[in-house]
Amino acid sequence: MREKGSTVATINRTLRTMKAPLFFALERELIERNVMQRFRPFEGKKNEAKKVNCGWFSEAEVQAIVTAALPMERALIGLLCFTGMRPGECYALHWPELDLEIGRVRVLRSWDHRGKMFVEPKTKAGNRILPLSG
Repeated sequence: MREKGSTVATINRTLRTMKAPLFFALERELIERNVMQRFRPFEGKKNEAKKVNCGWFSEAEVQAIVTAALPMERALIGLLCFTGMRPGECYALHWPELDLEIGRVRVLRSWDHRGKMFVEPKTKAGNRILPLSG
């Protein structure tokens, strides 16, 4: 996995995922030993730079995305890029939640694509008012 560019965190997450069902089976006495137990968490090299992916687009990337988008897609892309809203929050917007005169949007719900329904935010912080860019 390291040779293919996986991070230390990805490797360790994979190891934990592989160990968990075997520990479950061991506790239920379905197997005699967990063969994955011999693998310790991967530490990587001491001087190795950590890969950081903040998930932000540069200004040039945003301009390229907006330029390549269809006209009907630009409003959604603008909301996603300039407000930090999640896609499900954008999909769940009602017109009354957008105040274009004042320049703000209220986030009151989200679209759950798995359940195919609108849902309330998971936390109080999920209900918020965001400024709209000019």
